[in-house]
Amino acid sequence: TAHFLDKYAGRYQRPVRAFSADAMAALMSHDYPGNVRELENIVEQSVVMAPEEMVHQADLPGYLGGARASAGSPIVSPDQVNGDLPGLLEALEKRIVHDTLARFEGNQSSAARHLGLTESGLRYKLGKWREG
Repeated sequence: TAHFLDKYAGRYQRPVRAFSADAMAALMSHDYPGNVRELENIVEQSVVMAPEEMVHQADLPGYLGGARASAGSPIVSPDQVNGDLPGLLEALEKRIVHDTLARFEGNQSSAARHLGLTESGLRYKLGKWREG
């Protein structure tokens, strides 16, 4: 987690430096069916969503106990963009896709339908993110 934290904090120019005890406990209790790539995606998304130097459990994806944005509240503050809107949007898209896949227990057909994507479109995105 420390390696990915440093990597993405630098890439997105975020001040994030550590995981809180509750966030680390949530990370440690997850099975990671996607192996290290899934962990990397979770850390990347958490770095983007964390508003301060510490990643808390609320900053993690929903399936790890993270908080959902309440109605009417912004998902991301303008301060979080920090000059990399395309990177931020891609990280948010990854988070939404992975949360949706978790919601449908990995069923790509159901997740794609829910997201308004074709199955091949969803597979393309997942493949692109694995290569990156």
